[in-house]
Amino acid sequence: MLERLKSATTYLLGPDEPLLAAEVGMYSEIVVGQVWGGNAVVVTGQHVLIIASDSAVGWPRRVLLAAHPGQVRMQLHAGGILNAYPTIVVNAGGQFWSIKGMNGIIQPKPVIAAWWSAAGGG
Repeated sequence: MLERLKSATTYLLGPDEPLLAAEVGMYSEIVVGQVWGGNAVVVTGQHVLIIASDSAVGWPRRVLLAAHPGQVRMQLHAGGILNAYPTIVVNAGGQFWSIKGMNGIIQPKPVIAAWWSAAGGG
């Protein structure tokens, strides 16, 4: 899935703006054992993208956010019981996106570090 995001980022922004870090949410919404969605966050040197897929392992389909890193806030929400579902929370323009994954699979720290650096924080 990360390779698909890399390809989508190159298609959208061109080869001169490479993906620095990305993470795919495994869960957008869980209802009665069904999982829908598969939003992902992508960080480049000039953009933060939220890209939606039809499923957690599907092809990228829609851009939900394209913003400069300085226009975005990003933080890690540690998750609930036993820290099972760490979540990257992205906030821009009064909207929120949650990129929720499974502990031990999702790697939020590189994404947040890339955003922080691109936003001028580090």
